Amino acid sequence: MRRSKTRQPVITAAGAYGENNAGENLMLTALIYGLRKAIPQCHIVVLTADIAHTQHLFVREGISLERIRIIYSGRRGVREPGKPFYSSLSWILKTIKWLFKSNLLLIGPGTPIQDNPPKDKLIFHLYRAAIARLLGTPYAFIGIDIDRTAWKPTEYFLRKIGKKALFISTRDKRSAEALAPLGIKHSKLVPLTDISFYEIKKGTHPFPRWDNRKPNNPITIGFNICRFSPLDFPGEVIENYHDLMFSWCQWILSENSFSDSRLVFFPFCEVPNLDDTSAFKRLVSKLPPDSLHIPIDECRYRSFTDLRFLMRNCDLFLGTRFHSVLLAVQQVVPVLAISYGQKTTHFMKQIGLSEYEIGMEELTLEQLKKKWLRLYSNKASIREQLQHITRQQTALAAEHFHLVSRVIETSPDYLKND
Repeated sequence: MRRSKTRQPVITAAGAYGENNAGENLMLTALIYGLRKAIPQCHIVVLTADIAHTQHLFVREGISLERIRIIYSGRRGVREPGKPFYSSLSWILKTIKWLFKSNLLLIGPGTPIQDNPPKDKLIFHLYRAAIARLLGTPYAFIGIDIDRTAWKPTEYFLRKIGKKALFISTRDKRSAEALAPLGIKHSKLVPLTDISFYEIKKGTHPFPRWDNRKPNNPITIGFNICRFSPLDFPGEVIENYHDLMFSWCQWILSENSFSDSRLVFFPFCEVPNLDDTSAFKRLVSKLPPDSLHIPIDECRYRSFTDLRFLMRNCDLFLGTRFHSVLLAVQQVVPVLAISYGQKTTHFMKQIGLSEYEIGMEELTLEQLKKKWLRLYSNKASIREQLQHITRQQTALAAEHFHLVSRVIETSPDYLKND
């Protein structure tokens, strides 16, 4: 069977899926909802690192598995974990088969193209575009972010593969500007926003605010703390970050302005050795028992609908993970961002709130307190600003799917690169 020549196109989605990371899962969920709304008749093939995890995600988020096929991506090794030798290699032929059948390969969203180690991740994300090109299957990059392109192979692969892409939509202007010098047509580069801003199904069932919440609590403070790898930052920077998060908690617990508050921890990553919960438990274990007169809850959500609802109930938020910052903005919660990468820095700049961002390597307790108090003082005006920002970002996120829809509708039977 050659690729679909009916009004039911096959679209293959290839990204960093199945990693037990809320950010990646948010983007995949938005991608499926967006594709189904833009092209209701489409069949979707998802290449993932963990089939069971992705199936569970779809069921949890109310996504019907009808017309969805999930295939192992090879992210965790050549052999698919938990399968006998020969069947563990079957994903290779399945990938080629479905790339051959597909009307369009979508690479992304997220950060599939970066020079951060290990560099084999770059090859992992780009090799499928190379296979698609050999098979004559059209491909595009959707909602991607680029940290750096200084590594020569990055430039070479992007130049060769990017020139033949139908379009490259990015989640900020900076990423589009980084691709322009590589000779990719300006008309193919579309700077938009993170795909997670796409408005998906709303929850219809009430969810409890917080366990044992006092009726008179005026402030709920949400926060996210990360566990970093030595590959991300030098050891002293990581230790300084954890020490300052501990000091910030102590200060919140003792500061008169927040004396009747509630702290709520939001985990966003459960990848082994990088999980946020272990960093949170380490922080709580260091707090003296007599300082815990203010409740510190751990947010456990059943779905992203619940997560959005619980995030929306926060009055202020301190975020480190990129998508914890993004979700706070989406739910109109004043947020102070601790930036561990350019994507957070540029996102805060893009939405006009760069004064409420601190870089990991410039982080000090004095600066953290100063910016937090400013956030608290200006929370009403920031909420008004965030309402406008959210409407704008939601409209930009929908443009990712308008691009896909236009491509499919222009050549619904068979798509070819120029």
